[in-house]
Amino acid sequence: MNKQNKLVYQTTVNIEQELYRVRDAVNKLRKPNSVVVPFLTDTHAGVRNKNLSYLKKTGYDHMENLVNLTKILNCDYVVHGGDVIDGSSLTLADVHLSFEETVKRLMEIEVPVFMMRGNHDDNSLGDSYLANDLSHVISFDTLKNYLFDKRLHKSKLIDNPLEPGGSYGYYDDERNKIRVFFFDSFNTRQELLNGDYKFPLVSSKGCFANTQLNWMADKMKRIPSGYKAMIFSHTGLVDYRNSNSIIHPEVRNAGAVQALLKAFETGSKLSYKGTDKDFPIQVDIDFGGVATNVLAWINGHVHGDYLKEIP
Repeated sequence: MNKQNKLVYQTTVNIEQELYRVRDAVNKLRKPNSVVVPFLTDTHAGVRNKNLSYLKKTGYDHMENLVNLTKILNCDYVVHGGDVIDGSSLTLADVHLSFEETVKRLMEIEVPVFMMRGNHDDNSLGDSYLANDLSHVISFDTLKNYLFDKRLHKSKLIDNPLEPGGSYGYYDDERNKIRVFFFDSFNTRQELLNGDYKFPLVSSKGCFANTQLNWMADKMKRIPSGYKAMIFSHTGLVDYRNSNSIIHPEVRNAGAVQALLKAFETGSKLSYKGTDKDFPIQVDIDFGGVATNVLAWINGHVHGDYLKEIP
């Protein structure tokens, strides 16, 4: 039976069958207290890119498949984990068009859609092919405007208005009593050093900076009574290459985030001073009486499926 009339985008028979298979599998597992969140990440889409340009249209195909899935599956909200675009464009016009094509598609989704910043999303890869001088990257403010487009999240996302370029915030899922935190794991700065982009996102290993961590700590402390927490980001805290490690050593200030989460879950006091010279941090917070269960940290970036339980 052809079910294409229920889908927004025309697709192949095989993809159509897979969409309905996923729907049926999720519904079979669904319970009254289930939270259903389709998670798409690392689409690396783009209208024209120097890096593997012949493959980049598939990123939009994945987005269209996601839109179709939400039309046949009852879900709570949708999250894109970052690297929305490939960011290897040779013109700024193509960077903007790449994001505009993304927003145009994801606007078709009726539930809130939240997008994270990935290390490819400011076009620093494209900039590196040229002068590597920030002339072909989009500003963090502009990038945030695309990622946090209100037409996508339906005005449900609360972000920090005092850091216009910081792509982080939270959403209160009132039905499921979950405060969903969206961490910006590439919370760096766009500045030059001797004429070169000092912290190009594409070669960055990730960073959690001071303003973000203190803002997030305050929102954690103010979590509504009876709520649990869930966290999304592009890069996670876990080093998947090392089964004995629960900290990713390359992510700046990852240890501070881990300490923050432990204090949050145990309702304890935290005073943490970082040692990173480029991104110094000082977090002082008392979670007395707050103790909250963090359900999961979900991230992209690694281009693979991993599941790890963290004590």
